[in-house]
Amino acid sequence: MNSLKTVVKFEILRSLKKKSFWVSALLLPILLVGYIVFAGAMGSNVEGALKAENENADAKLAILDEAGLMKSELTENWVKVSEKNIGIKDVRDGDLDAFVFIAQDFTENPKIEVFANNKSLFSDYSAVISGVLVGSALADLEASEQIILTHTYATDTTTFVDGEEGSLLGKMVVPLVALGLFYVLVILFSNRLTTSTIEEKENRITEMLLTAIPAKTLILGKIFSLIALGVLQTFIIIVPLILVYAFGRGTAIMGMDLGAILANVEINPLTILTSFVLLAASYVLFVGLCVLVGSLVPTAKEVSSYSSIIMILTILPVFSISSFLAAMPDALVYVLSYFPVSAPVALMMRSAFGTLPWYELLIGTVVIIISSIVITRFAIRVFQYGAMEFTSKISLRKMLTRK
Repeated sequence: MNSLKTVVKFEILRSLKKKSFWVSALLLPILLVGYIVFAGAMGSNVEGALKAENENADAKLAILDEAGLMKSELTENWVKVSEKNIGIKDVRDGDLDAFVFIAQDFTENPKIEVFANNKSLFSDYSAVISGVLVGSALADLEASEQIILTHTYATDTTTFVDGEEGSLLGKMVVPLVALGLFYVLVILFSNRLTTSTIEEKENRITEMLLTAIPAKTLILGKIFSLIALGVLQTFIIIVPLILVYAFGRGTAIMGMDLGAILANVEINPLTILTSFVLLAASYVLFVGLCVLVGSLVPTAKEVSSYSSIIMILTILPVFSISSFLAAMPDALVYVLSYFPVSAPVALMMRSAFGTLPWYELLIGTVVIIISSIVITRFAIRVFQYGAMEFTSKISLRKMLTRK
């Protein structure tokens, strides 16, 4: 037991002392928080700039409306020009910011000409003109007709999911977060997982380690340390998400109210529990597969071809996303949901899309847990058998027939 603790502690501290670990661990949360802050600030600035430019509170505007489309009370602050050429000349000379000309034959040729000084990227007067035209057209209508045509009414929709009031989008968030965390762990740790068991073997350090530590203890220590590092990475990612959920309700990102989006998120303790049990079992399964691959081959160069196969099988459900979006799952969805390597992503996707009954979630999670135990035990046995094999791949046939 003391040897196991020593190995786990050594492996964890060795990873934590590497700058590359902290760069990869902190980069995603920093980018996430930075994007939200930057997008919120830029959204406010751009929105303010657009509003200021479009309102053109200080702009000097002129108009020649031969068709009589604009109500005089809506353009009372505009300069009235008698001839088109005079308006254009005043804009050229800088006496006017913009001149609007509406020809008498507007009905036959619906075109409005605008001549403006281009003072900035946001010097667009189309919103002002459109507002005046719409206001003029609505002036003679009833109040109810004005509300309908301007879409200034509110729509209050109540949705039901499985007979209970709720939002399907809100139910998707927690499973999607679990799926995202699994992808991050796979991407960040795939190389570390496969090379953790091969680097000592390739450098011939295993010979010295095995003189003091049993092979089973050594590989178990590596597995437990990898699981602990995965938990740490998950915690590092979840904390910013919780902070965004707790304090980001008053933030606007590119014109969208983040608070309105977060208000639809359904926080169901049972959903959180099942999602993260599935995430934990899936990560242990992935650790076992990577350790197994690292134990089978003698060099890091050879391990890359095998690890790519694991990656492809893991994300295979993504390539069949149209089948997972269907209300009634087909045979392919069921195969991917119960094939151990693809099951984690398949089950998380189905849980997010609302097509995974509770009993299938239970069965799928049990399949993943059993598979992770079997694969991890097999990986330990392979490592024990081939820990001293430095030149060639391990023969599974010889290993399995060995007494």
